[in-house]
Amino acid sequence: MLPPPEVPNLHKVKTLNDLRDKLRELYDLSGLSYHQIEANAKKAGTYVPRATAHAMVRGNSAIKKEPLSAFVLACGVSEKHHLEWIQAWERVKVGAPPEEAGSSTGETETSEPRRTGRIRWKKPDWRSRPAAIAIGATLIAAVVFTVLLRTSGHCGDHEHLEWTDRQCVGVAVPKKSADPGVFGPKLESVMQLIGEQNDIATKDGPGTYATVAFMAPLTAADPDTPLDPRTVPQLRGAYMAQIRANNDPGKRPKIRLVVANQGANEIHWEEAVRPLEKMTDPEGTDHLLAVTGLGLSQDETAKATQWLAKRDIPMVGDIITADHFTKIANSAEAGKGMCLARVAISNTEQLNAIAKQLKPAPATAALVSVSNTSAGTADTYARSLAETFQRHRKQQHLKAASYYPYAPRGGSQALDTIAQQLGKTELVYFSGRAKNLKDFLRALHNRPERAHPITVVTGSDGALLQRSASPDLYSGHPPILGDPAVPIEVVYTPLADPIQLKAHAGQNLYEAFETAYTKARFPISDLDTGWAITAHDAVQTAVTAIRKAVENVTTPRALPNLFGVCNQLGLLKDTGINGASGYFSIDPTTGDRINRNVPPEPVTLPRSPLTSGSAS
Repeated sequence: MLPPPEVPNLHKVKTLNDLRDKLRELYDLSGLSYHQIEANAKKAGTYVPRATAHAMVRGNSAIKKEPLSAFVLACGVSEKHHLEWIQAWERVKVGAPPEEAGSSTGETETSEPRRTGRIRWKKPDWRSRPAAIAIGATLIAAVVFTVLLRTSGHCGDHEHLEWTDRQCVGVAVPKKSADPGVFGPKLESVMQLIGEQNDIATKDGPGTYATVAFMAPLTAADPDTPLDPRTVPQLRGAYMAQIRANNDPGKRPKIRLVVANQGANEIHWEEAVRPLEKMTDPEGTDHLLAVTGLGLSQDETAKATQWLAKRDIPMVGDIITADHFTKIANSAEAGKGMCLARVAISNTEQLNAIAKQLKPAPATAALVSVSNTSAGTADTYARSLAETFQRHRKQQHLKAASYYPYAPRGGSQALDTIAQQLGKTELVYFSGRAKNLKDFLRALHNRPERAHPITVVTGSDGALLQRSASPDLYSGHPPILGDPAVPIEVVYTPLADPIQLKAHAGQNLYEAFETAYTKARFPISDLDTGWAITAHDAVQTAVTAIRKAVENVTTPRALPNLFGVCNQLGLLKDTGINGASGYFSIDPTTGDRINRNVPPEPVTLPRSPLTSGSAS
């Protein structure tokens, strides 16, 4: 029988950060997922939900005694060690100095090193912790990842990757000889395709290719947690732009695509951006000229883009929509704009399109306002939506008394309470993420005034509620969306919608993309949400700027520098980009998208059978 996990030097815990570091160490040692910890706690008669466990390990808020006690016991610690954890918590609470160790003997203990990224976990005791039996598949996956580790703490087979918090983060350079499963099995096939294309792009040596990075949160912190639904379509879309570029006859340079993983919730954004700076070295062989994707509209993305901007690296966002993510507003240096463009329409543009559709305005309205992510960091997408909704407040008769704040870290119970209090409100602005909106829709379906029609307006993240992406909302008996006895509608403006793109006369750019996408044997249902489309267009925008920078250069193997690419990125207002989402330009002042032939149009869910997506 394996011994219980014991974290050394608990007596040295002085601060909340110390305590959290030790909890993180215990989590690694246990080898358990958050789901298993929750199950073990429940079996023991205690309660520590996955969100709470994650917040204790990865968050920044206070840690309560009862959840901590349940957490450490669920991890399998002994009763004696459990008491040491409680004593450590008490010291943090009262701010008392820890007991000095070894003072009577004069021995000095070596201070414990900071976590380096090495995986440190022990196999669960199958007999003492029966709940671990259910994680066979998780352990197998963990073993696979463990095999990939180097003693240095790196993972995969590249120096720009490291293992931390059970994730491989940093920058992968896919190639045929590299391991395509470094970011997990869901991305393995597309990583292999990118690797094959990279080998083709680089076969003639330096000077014939340029490197473009696609950066996003590509892994989950918990093996039991599904990947973000954007992840796979985004990387597939980026690959489609690469293969399109490399099969465009007579165009140079070829494009090598590297993949930067910021980790779950973008916590490890620094590990993702640091290697990218090294790849910009003009004397090196990488010749990185742009970073695309960039992540979600949240605080970590702002920090990552500001870090890249200080290194003068051109950037193109694919799904960033928060209003302040512009060249000037997002800049960390006053008066200096960053080299940033985005192919997604802003939150204000989205709501302007919806406002036209909602006239005349409803009699009653409310705002459910979200400001933080589930990890507790600032969610600029949600905050920007709330601010935009407030600007439309007078027009939509939104009163101050109809304001409901909501923090995702507190669980979904508050959404039930809000739904109970809405009465016969006709319109609700929901400023949070779609994963929280799904819980809110379930709460609305069970509210007392359920027979009264209600419309929920949200941001582009509402694409996750499409039938192909969230079949659970449509398949119940009765369904959450589409129940005639409980009329609920969701209205949002998509970043790219296949039905709308096909409806525009002469629009063959999307059809060509769809044909190529399915020819690559990617599922057409990926396209319903638009994430594959915008990822393609972000990479395509970077490629357009890179190639324009060498358009009239006759010197063989000459490549532009970062400033040359940035110049061209600012000159795409007139020339434009032939994207999968249509022909568009980039505003030279803000870096925002300018639609040319496909104006923003709202979508109302549930869609009628005649206008539903691929999975209907």
